[in-house]
Amino acid sequence: MSWWSFALAGLGIAQIYLTGKRIRFGWIVGLLTSALWCVYAVATDQYGFIASAAVFAGLHYRNWKEWGDEGR
Repeated sequence: MSWWSFALAGLGIAQIYLTGKRIRFGWIVGLLTSALWCVYAVATDQYGFIASAAVFAGLHYRNWKEWGDEGR
């Protein structure tokens, strides 16, 4: 399952790039990536990832709301 962590890291990097460019679906990629990290955490018995994924998801959502229509 080690390639999963690289794939999820790649999605996280893509999300940061998309959001930085204010591309509409960057926020969705971020929220999806956070959910996938939770799946990864359960599958690999690394439950600490769930806490970080929850924080990241909350920040993605908050920033999406803060940017308002400009970031959508």
